[in-house]
Amino acid sequence: MNRPHRMSLQRIIPLKNQGGRFPCHALRPFHPERLSAQRGITMTCFSCARQLIIILSVLLLAGPVYAEKDLVVSPALKDLALTGYTRCFRSVTLTSEVAGKAIRVNYKTGDAIGDNPFIEIDPTFINLSIKNNKLQTDQMDSRIKSMKSNVHFLNKSLQRVKALRKTQNATEVKYDEAANLLNEAVHELEALKLEKNMLKLSHDRLMEEQARYKIFCFKGWVVTALHVEEGESVQAGMPLAEVSDYSTLVVPFSLSGEEVKAFRDLPPSFDGILDSIPVKVSIHFINPKFDENTRKLQLELAIKDYAGDRRGGLKFSTRIKVITDGILIPRNAVRNRFGNPKVALKATGELVPVMILGESGDSLIAAETDKLIPGTHLLPADNPVSGG
Repeated sequence: MNRPHRMSLQRIIPLKNQGGRFPCHALRPFHPERLSAQRGITMTCFSCARQLIIILSVLLLAGPVYAEKDLVVSPALKDLALTGYTRCFRSVTLTSEVAGKAIRVNYKTGDAIGDNPFIEIDPTFINLSIKNNKLQTDQMDSRIKSMKSNVHFLNKSLQRVKALRKTQNATEVKYDEAANLLNEAVHELEALKLEKNMLKLSHDRLMEEQARYKIFCFKGWVVTALHVEEGESVQAGMPLAEVSDYSTLVVPFSLSGEEVKAFRDLPPSFDGILDSIPVKVSIHFINPKFDENTRKLQLELAIKDYAGDRRGGLKFSTRIKVITDGILIPRNAVRNRFGNPKVALKATGELVPVMILGESGDSLIAAETDKLIPGTHLLPADNPVSGG
């Protein structure tokens, strides 16, 4: 037996009769689980539709950005490969400040300088001069000590004569003689002290000269030339050896003004190849002096991080982009019909013929004209020139 549905579980649905009126209401059973399922399906469809609308909007907005790239004429650049060879960072010629005989040479050509002196010159005569100076200084100290004692005695004598003069037991002449002897002793003591200072100054000069008998050099530098052997006589100012600093390698170049500008436009540290090994390079210096014979400027590159054998003559190469004659036109802006290449100006749509001089990557090198200058915007071509 079917039981009637409760009103709380019923939904009143108006039924339209044939006359368009609603004379009665029909009661139909209400199922909550069906309503939840229908709502879930409706919400899922709505979410999908909303995501689709967002995606289409993004594509419509982004479409013009990716559909057409701005095509601009730029100055023509050519890729230039430069090759050079390394040399030392600095080079110094060693000379002697004193004369004598070389009794020891501690390094030979190719050796790296260590803690020992490079060359030792016989110090016999300078050592004797220092000993003589010391004896003279000791003698002077003895004379000064004796003179101080004499000054002290004469000062006491003067005081006694001065006391006797007050009692009229000593004449004025004796007082003057005692005072004069004291003054002479004091002046002689001052002269001895001055002579001692001169001996000290002479001693300092001799010690400095003695230090020159051992010739030291920069630690870590390399001997590249040796001009003296042990037992050979050395004269003051005579070149003894040549030492070089290879801790940093430099590569000299003689470049045009455009090439120097290309190096200036590079970052502070750029790439290069040294003896088939990639290295980082920086500009050591640019000499502003212009060589009228070669019409070039001198530039040196410095290499510090090279892990190989540091020496001269290593082959180095790098590449720069130099401004050359002509302009660069994007390849996909050039129309090529019947062997007559042209480009369309973006501002007016006018077709302008171009004279192609060469290629550079995705661009063509063309002759500059009044209508085609760097900064001119172009329209993309229907049948662009293909790479050859």
